[in-house]
Amino acid sequence: LAAVLILYGLQRTMPGYADITSPIAVAGQVGEKLSARNFALTIDKVSLAREITVESFGRERNYTTSGVWALVEGQAEAGQESITVMRAQWLAPNGARYVMSERVSNPPGQLSAVRLEPGLPPHKVLLLFEFPGDQASGATLLVSQNPYTPLDSELRIAIEFDRPPFVAESARISRDGSDWRVTMQ
Repeated sequence: LAAVLILYGLQRTMPGYADITSPIAVAGQVGEKLSARNFALTIDKVSLAREITVESFGRERNYTTSGVWALVEGQAEAGQESITVMRAQWLAPNGARYVMSERVSNPPGQLSAVRLEPGLPPHKVLLLFEFPGDQASGATLLVSQNPYTPLDSELRIAIEFDRPPFVAESARISRDGSDWRVTMQ
């Protein structure tokens, strides 16, 4: 009987496969440099807007949404090898996950389009998300090198705004020579 109880206890307390192979969380907040296994990321600023305008290749394109746009500005740098960070998600307070928007074609500095090289200074990056307006404050930004990251690092950056968060009517993403900038309007 004791052996049965011990086996039952082991079975109930043993972590499941998903728990054993889940990403290794590296938690932090906006303004803090977080290091994953192959890269480091600092989120400098998170802004919200109802519409974004992107200047690209001499043309302007406007993008609207029924929710809000989150414009996440930061700096990323490679660790020991050349990489591209391919996955970022906005984990909303209600548990929904919103991936980086692909509606905006070729925004300057888009994280998934930037090749990070070791030994070079941090690269200025931009992440764009689109989600319902009530899912901004209390969210978590999840960033990892690949879409499927078992047993690899996942940065988890807490996103907090004043309640209610300020939402600009418009944001402009423009190129400035080899650099780019975001201007809230």
